Amino acid sequence: VSVSLLLDFYFKCCEGHVVRRVGGDHAKCCGIHTYDSRFFFCYRRLIYPLCGKLTYNPVTQKCCHGVVNPRVGGQYSTCCHTKSYDGQRNFCFERKVYPKCHNSAYNPQSFICCENKIRPLVSGQSTKCCKDKSYDSGSYFCFNQYIYPQCFKKTYNPLTYICCQNNFYTRPGGKYARCCEKKAYDSSTNFCHRGTIVPKCGNRIYDPDHFLCCNGNLCPQYGVKQGKCCGIKSYDSRYYFCYGSKIYKKCGGNAYNIQTSFCCGNLVAPRGGYGHYASCCYKRPYNSRTEFCFSQKVYAKCGLSPYNPTRSLCCNKRVVPKIGGSFTACCLTRSYDSRQYFCHGGKIVPLCGKKPYNPVSQICCNSVIAARTGGLQAGCCGRSSYNQLLAFCAGGVVYNKCGSSPYNPTRQQCCSGKVVPRVGGKDAKCCGAHSYDPVSYFCNSGHVFLKCNANSYDPSTHMCCENYLVSRLGGAAARCCSRYSYSSLTHFCHSDKVYTLCGKTEYNPSSFICCNGQVTSRVGGSRAKCCAHLSYDDSRYFCLQSKVYPLCEKKSYNPAVTLCCLGSQQPRIGGLAAKCCANTSYDSRINFCYDKVIYGRCQQQQYNPGTYQCCNKYLVQRAGSTSRCCGQKSYHPDKFFCSNNKLYALCANSPYNPLGDLCCAGTSIPLGKIPLRYASCCGKSVYNTHYEFCYRDVVHPKCGGQAYDPNTQSCCNNKVLHLAGGHYSKCCGYVNYDSRDYFCHANKTVLHKCSGKIYNPLSEQCCGGKIGPNYGPRDSDCCGNQAFNSRISFCHGGTVYQRCNYKTYDPAAFLCCKGEVVLNDGGNNTKCCGKKSYNSQLFFCHNEKIIYLCEGSPYDPVKSTCCGGTLATYGQIPSPYAKCCVNNLYDHRTYFCHGGKKYQKCGQAAYVPDTSQCCNGTVVLQKGGLLSRCCGKESYNSYSHFCLEGKIIQKCGNSTYAPLSHLCCAGNVQPRTGGNYAQCCATSSYDSSKSFCSGVKTYPRCGGHEYNPISFICCGDMPVTRDGGLTAQCCGAKSYDSRFYFCENMKIYTLCEKKKYDTLKFTCCDNQLNPLFGGNRTECCGKKAYASNRFFCTNGQVTPLCNNARYDLDTQKCCADTVTPKLGGQLSKCCGKESYDPSLYFCYNDTITSLCGGTKPYDLASSLCCNGTVQQRVGGKDTKCCAQSPYNYKTHFCNKNRVYSLCGGVPYDPHSGICCGSKLNPRPNGAVLECCQENAYDPSIFVCLWGTKIAPKYDKKAY
Repeated sequence: VSVSLLLDFYFKCCEGHVVRRVGGDHAKCCGIHTYDSRFFFCYRRLIYPLCGKLTYNPVTQKCCHGVVNPRVGGQYSTCCHTKSYDGQRNFCFERKVYPKCHNSAYNPQSFICCENKIRPLVSGQSTKCCKDKSYDSGSYFCFNQYIYPQCFKKTYNPLTYICCQNNFYTRPGGKYARCCEKKAYDSSTNFCHRGTIVPKCGNRIYDPDHFLCCNGNLCPQYGVKQGKCCGIKSYDSRYYFCYGSKIYKKCGGNAYNIQTSFCCGNLVAPRGGYGHYASCCYKRPYNSRTEFCFSQKVYAKCGLSPYNPTRSLCCNKRVVPKIGGSFTACCLTRSYDSRQYFCHGGKIVPLCGKKPYNPVSQICCNSVIAARTGGLQAGCCGRSSYNQLLAFCAGGVVYNKCGSSPYNPTRQQCCSGKVVPRVGGKDAKCCGAHSYDPVSYFCNSGHVFLKCNANSYDPSTHMCCENYLVSRLGGAAARCCSRYSYSSLTHFCHSDKVYTLCGKTEYNPSSFICCNGQVTSRVGGSRAKCCAHLSYDDSRYFCLQSKVYPLCEKKSYNPAVTLCCLGSQQPRIGGLAAKCCANTSYDSRINFCYDKVIYGRCQQQQYNPGTYQCCNKYLVQRAGSTSRCCGQKSYHPDKFFCSNNKLYALCANSPYNPLGDLCCAGTSIPLGKIPLRYASCCGKSVYNTHYEFCYRDVVHPKCGGQAYDPNTQSCCNNKVLHLAGGHYSKCCGYVNYDSRDYFCHANKTVLHKCSGKIYNPLSEQCCGGKIGPNYGPRDSDCCGNQAFNSRISFCHGGTVYQRCNYKTYDPAAFLCCKGEVVLNDGGNNTKCCGKKSYNSQLFFCHNEKIIYLCEGSPYDPVKSTCCGGTLATYGQIPSPYAKCCVNNLYDHRTYFCHGGKKYQKCGQAAYVPDTSQCCNGTVVLQKGGLLSRCCGKESYNSYSHFCLEGKIIQKCGNSTYAPLSHLCCAGNVQPRTGGNYAQCCATSSYDSSKSFCSGVKTYPRCGGHEYNPISFICCGDMPVTRDGGLTAQCCGAKSYDSRFYFCENMKIYTLCEKKKYDTLKFTCCDNQLNPLFGGNRTECCGKKAYASNRFFCTNGQVTPLCNNARYDLDTQKCCADTVTPKLGGQLSKCCGKESYDPSLYFCYNDTITSLCGGTKPYDLASSLCCNGTVQQRVGGKDTKCCAQSPYNYKTHFCNKNRVYSLCGGVPYDPHSGICCGSKLNPRPNGAVLECCQENAYDPSIFVCLWGTKIAPKYDKKAY
């Protein structure tokens, strides 16, 4: 028995296993293990320490320093003093819970979290966040996620205002507003230069000390701001002045009024009465309108033109050359050499044997004066005179003319009184006015034609195509295509085949097609078809209402109501908003397609249905593949249920009433009288958390209103105390003590022990069985078995750390630097520099300043600096003026850095060496990139220009030259031919006083004038327009085209069929001679003439006027002297004063009437058209139609295409009534009735006796 008791004292049976008893009499089983029920409890076969003396649900609750809390954060739940928090998302600092900043903890007293980034507390509690940055809200403010400095300690709207040195301004230029010291300006139109607001030049900024802005153009400044603007150019006001937007050179250093004065030899002279014609000739003013200066002398102009008095002469206000030197004389407006010519009647005539004569009655023949035979038509033949109208001279012999023309009988032939070239030698014959060779040609109606295979033919009906005689198709427009004829007005030839024109256009039928009169590219080769004006491949597309659509599985459809989805025709759902999802149509305004499945839009938004869903018009992340919506949240139906748009966890996989029940250990338990806000579970029971707490699935009353952990705490006189000795702990008044080391007497504990050793609690304390110093009742604390002063130290992870200015921190994430908690962002490499931390692998500390390491090495910033990873010593450069340029230092007072290179400043100014350069201390824009050079204070391109005596001159090709003695002509240096009159013509120099240049050639002046030899010809010492180009000739002082005109007695006439004609009797129409009709009333229509007072021309045809009016034959027609629209196209006919289409209508007594049945005319007096058939009128004018039957509407009426007689002169419904005599009888339900005098009867049951009486059919008494 004693052995059994001994075994029970040390062991216990748990689920059939003998295990060591833990806790003596308080031992209990948890699965196959024992535990001391005074300090632990069992939950789901796992042992947990009591929370104070309370049990709790470790899945949903957590014990924090003896207080049971709901488990916040699930598996990541952590304690912060007596509260539970989510350790994954939050952290604990000085017994307060703060949210982590992007999964990192920080010191909230020194840092702040701004959009998942740790930022310093720049101003204590007044620090705020602006997006991911912190700022001092006492000096700055946040607007639209940007930090702005307060303006005089006030916030403002930076979109409408700007603060410039504590001065408010309405933002000029909106987003382009900037500050220029204390003033605001619009940077899109202005810029700031040394505290002054300067308008931009166009869109460019510039240095006002070196440039000027003239009407949006950047111009150089001159002197010390002595440049001024004149229009779009600048000028040096020391030497020039501006007048009327033009720059003028000062006269002797003085400006003057251009209107009243001018400069003459560096002296300002009044214009006097000369006005703007005042000019200077060797310090002498003169009127340039009537005078000119030549060789320092003033001469009167010739008309309004100056001239060279040594080379020219003024004849009747016209400049003419001195062609005979001192012997030159004038003949009206022309000059001549009096040694060779004389003037007679205003015309220059050559001397005859050095003698003058009377050209009216005499003629000069071979230097012999002879009497003039034939008057004005007289000519010379040897020394004799003859009449050129009647005869001609050949070999010194006079012959009679052919008609009115001379000819060479051996080379020419006289045909119909006209001289023509002889064709065919001796066998030549005449065909009208033409000569021809009868061997190869033949004559037909006065025209010569080439024989066709040695045969002649009628050209009006036949033509020759490749030596084959074919019928002429198209009349004058007939053309050949291989061996066939066609009309070029309607057809064309391509690859020896005839095709119809597309409108009036030819095309390549293999590459193009004609669609509705327009040529378009052929799509689909031989399968090409037309759709309106477009071509398409009918094997892949179809045409509907003049639009091309792709076939749907080789089938056409109506795109207005049908959509083709993956080869399947679907009804168009949503009209124009319809789209395809796989092979189904849907309305894209309310639905969308995802992974070939149609989903409804969420507030018109598309989304990924695999990861999101639409809950109550809000897009939320999907809780799972089978998730559902609860209000605006997604939930998993296997874990939660929804009630009144709120989520609740399922209770044993089942829903319950969350307002009246609670789910405890998988069982739904009614709350009873416990308020819902205080209700909680304890095992399978519900208890009131306001007055009770749960311990080991057992409900206990709170201790003074507080729950506690029986494992580590006990309740002594309504006060929760920590257990001093585990299950040996007892109460002594308001103190807990370890009964193994202490006892209680008069509510006081005596005899302190620590691991069996006695210690003095006034100077010592017991920590984990180890005696340590006592730092007073408020500051003494234990960290494991180590005692520490909690006022100056703190415990973290079982290790004691010094407080940082009395603050605790996480040593893994923070560091204490001179009493400030700073972020440890460099791990073991983090060090302190004053009150800041730094990563010693990237920085070093010097005089409490953090400086980047230079290639991993520290340095003395007083003597050196780091430039691009290279250590640079200041040397003789004072450190305040030293700056880095890549790896080198420079003195920024005299140098500047650009593009990694050091440049010397231009005066005191830096500039962009890529686009600017320094010329004599002035910054100017480069004119030639790398080839730019300076000429004085200006830049020039040394490739194309050079500098000579301070002036920039363009090179001649690649050569320089002296402009005073040479000219640059098209890249070639040429000597100045003609001195000051020298000019260039292509690559040569010429004297412009004698010649002129046109194109690349020089020409002598025409009477002193220049002209365009291509457009003008010199006739009578005056340039006139060249009519006919290179074939132009002169007729007196006029030009004419010798191909189409001829000159006779100084008059120009038009050739017609290359012949002369009498313009008083004939006119020429398209090179064909026609007699005149009424003089000036005659006009041409193609090759025909017509009288314009009776006819007009349209499309090459002569048509009579319609009551003296023209009209369009295609759209109008003349009917009874009235222009009316043309109806019926080419078939149109007239009916009185109107036109009609005879395929649809006919004319009857000047009235247009529709054809009957669309094909038949008829006599309206005796017939009418009924439903497409001609019927005889049965009532004259009172006849109407009933379907195809005529009827007199005064005696009959029509009902449902049948004719009925009026009943008493009134129509009726034959279905509901019947007319007997003149009486209307009712017809019930359309019954079959007959009449018996004026009464109706049913013949199936009644009969009409003697035509007057109705009797029953089988009633013999009535008979």
